[in-house]
Amino acid sequence: MKKKQGGSTQSEIHEQRPIVVNATNLLVSHPFGVWFWVGFAVLMPVYVWFLVQSDWLQRPPKPVGDGVCYESIGTSLYSGRGFFEDYQNPTWRSMYENDSAYTDLLERSEGKVISATGRPPVLPVLIATTYAFLDRTPSAFMCIRFGLVGCLALSGAMAAGLAALMLFHATKSVMASSLGAMITIGLAASQNTLKEYVTDFLTEPIALVWIQTLITLVVIRWFVMGKEVEASSVHFMVNENAGTVVDRKMNWRWAVSIGLSMGLAILTRSMFIFWVPGVLCLIYLIERGTRVGRMAGVIRVGLVCFLTCLPWWIHNCMSLGRFLPLGTQGSIAMLGGYSDEAYADMGNWSYAPELALRRAMKPRVLGLANDTEREVAISEEASIVLRKWMFTNLQKLPSLAVMRAITHWNPYTGKSLVWKVLIVLGAIWVFHSYPGLRWWILGVPLLSTAIVMALYETGGRFLVPLYGHLFFLGGLSVGLVWNFSRCCLRRCLPKKVSV
Repeated sequence: MKKKQGGSTQSEIHEQRPIVVNATNLLVSHPFGVWFWVGFAVLMPVYVWFLVQSDWLQRPPKPVGDGVCYESIGTSLYSGRGFFEDYQNPTWRSMYENDSAYTDLLERSEGKVISATGRPPVLPVLIATTYAFLDRTPSAFMCIRFGLVGCLALSGAMAAGLAALMLFHATKSVMASSLGAMITIGLAASQNTLKEYVTDFLTEPIALVWIQTLITLVVIRWFVMGKEVEASSVHFMVNENAGTVVDRKMNWRWAVSIGLSMGLAILTRSMFIFWVPGVLCLIYLIERGTRVGRMAGVIRVGLVCFLTCLPWWIHNCMSLGRFLPLGTQGSIAMLGGYSDEAYADMGNWSYAPELALRRAMKPRVLGLANDTEREVAISEEASIVLRKWMFTNLQKLPSLAVMRAITHWNPYTGKSLVWKVLIVLGAIWVFHSYPGLRWWILGVPLLSTAIVMALYETGGRFLVPLYGHLFFLGGLSVGLVWNFSRCCLRRCLPKKVSV
């Protein structure tokens, strides 16, 4: 179309408009909303089926792992005692004493009462809230597990919606977007690792839904506020009656939504505090506008995240009488990641160094006032041992970091290998089709890997909160296949036939 003198054509004016999406319609009639609800309707029954087939539906948390710790804190909160791991509480012990599976656990933990600064508060608060309505009964255990199942289903549904949104926007094909969403749902439904998380009281399902919410909000904001050259053909996203230009700055509504998601992820799993600088940098890279405007938006997100976590950090410092906002777990947990045992096991975290330290410290901490003071003393000693090992083994640190990265993405066989191939294909398509978003979509998995390389790994467990994003990338592999197919058809068909 030729330009009219003295102005732009209707088509060019249309292209210059930002994409405007009504939030209600986004969840109802757009590809994102349609496949979000389809994904949730499919995944929820699948995960519920995994749960009801297990023997743990109405039992307390499994005796191995962190579930018992979180349930103990939740019971303490419910009883009005505050954030404590209270293993001498008769009410707490009563649910476990009649089950032989917990005999060793009760013997190991007998008498311990520790201020629960090392365990973030979101899961204990949810447990205590459930007990407030249902009391501490088998029905409450079942309800908590159903809630965790809902988190898994929500994260998979958001991933399916995003896959449909991005594929439709790029290919203008309902078939391609639907196929990508179906692959995303299929990957989420067939992931064996998630079956373990529907039966225990662990933070991974909640962390997964917060991280997927964070990713989804940033992507949707990019579509809502962005000005894309393809906008003229994305009719389902363009508000034809929008006569005003949308402000692209990160306003407080977006900042609160994104910052709150990040903050709640930190309050679910403390290690996400190390994500914050990377997440803010990635948001800055994909934001549009002036440098000052982009920086202002990033500062707003960071401020909301900080304020979300601040009450908990103050609680930890006051409870311990020291500046330990993340509690006592940090250095103690790191000890298992920087150790000879971890180096011998492909970077996997080991409990052996912590156990050895506790045994060595036992005579020295017996005279302290309470278990919390003893835990602080062990944490301080762990920091010394940790630094000593790192300086003594400087030559091992690079290879240890590489081993953690390899373990982080394990396994590399069977269905997992197919999934990872799809992830790579999806990443290639994003890199080619969405230059403005590739920093965010491809940067988040790289950020996760970098954090693990710097801290420690536990058999791929730290990858679980990113599963929704990885299902989404697997679904986007359809875009690469779609583009390749169109290219082949153009070569094969006569020039007069349009593809």
